[in-house]
Amino acid sequence: MEPIRLRSLESDFQAMQRLGPAMTMSDGCGIVGQRAQCIEQMHRLLQEEPIMHRAVQQVSEPLVHVSDSCFLPTSLFLPHAFAGADKMGSLSPSDVYACALVCTSWASWIRRFLRDPNALKRFWGRVFLGYIEDSEIARVLHPELADRDCLRTALLEQATRDRSVLELSRSGIDAIEGFDEHQVLMMDMVGGLSDIWAFLANSVDGGCRWHGFERTLDELGFRPYLAPSGHYSMAGNEEEELRSLVVGMIDAITHYVTLIEEDHDVEDNLLLGVMLVPTLREKLRSILRFFDVEVHETLSPEQLRAQLIAEKLAKLASALRCFACLFPQEADVRAAQVDEYNEGTPVHAGRLNDILEPDELAGESVYMFKVLQNVTS
Repeated sequence: MEPIRLRSLESDFQAMQRLGPAMTMSDGCGIVGQRAQCIEQMHRLLQEEPIMHRAVQQVSEPLVHVSDSCFLPTSLFLPHAFAGADKMGSLSPSDVYACALVCTSWASWIRRFLRDPNALKRFWGRVFLGYIEDSEIARVLHPELADRDCLRTALLEQATRDRSVLELSRSGIDAIEGFDEHQVLMMDMVGGLSDIWAFLANSVDGGCRWHGFERTLDELGFRPYLAPSGHYSMAGNEEEELRSLVVGMIDAITHYVTLIEEDHDVEDNLLLGVMLVPTLREKLRSILRFFDVEVHETLSPEQLRAQLIAEKLAKLASALRCFACLFPQEADVRAAQVDEYNEGTPVHAGRLNDILEPDELAGESVYMFKVLQNVTS
């Protein structure tokens, strides 16, 4: 599925790459303001209910010659044409814009398409892919699941961030009523978390990128995959399953980080000291902030469970269902495991995908960390 990249949704990172060292604070605020305006306009399209088409009287519209005595308005064929182009993945924003300029009737139909929650699924999914890739939030493992709901939720949260940036630039942090610098939004929660699930699924004992982590997939503490619907549990008590997911996930990530720090010189390898370990620790912090967990040195799994209230677990369930396109599915994780018949196919781990390389001295299916030394003067 080919992503659609809208310049008005350009990420801060992409803007810095485009403008380079010449980028100023004023340029940054201008980019954020332009993006906020674009999101507001798109939100109106994505949020509004579809409008029934009204025949336009006395409007000059291109006609299709059916027979010598029969001419039909071209707008009658538009739904099929747009649906076909969308299914083929060839519909572009410029196509939509050009068609809307043909006549009033075509413009009316196109407004209906854009507002209809059941139309142009692939089109909106491709816009979401472009936004996610440019923002480098996470790897989209299942683009076929991306849709307008993913895009709408992601853009609303981006608008929240951008609004805070604009208000901060105008008034300063102390002047913003109710500002919470520790607020964790849905995308903050799931963004990158899917990469960690994929990385651990590859790294377990029996995984195709094993590098010393002694837990097997069954011993990991949680299932690093979702159903295509985005549900973590397809049966039973979902709330309790999610509670076990959070506790097991925190335990597995903490255990893995501890092993890395014990067995490797983290400070001497930038890939570990700057990328892997900080990424895992930051994700742990965002999980704990998301659930408002009070952390202390003697926090036990039982005490953690008690703090995971139903309201927050429901929000997590909603986030997983909304952004299921980012997460591995069971077939992906099973395929990443090695047996006598299968060498394993790794699940793409996004930003963490390229920090391992085969350990030629240790044998097949054994990996080691790439080394990027910290050179100090």
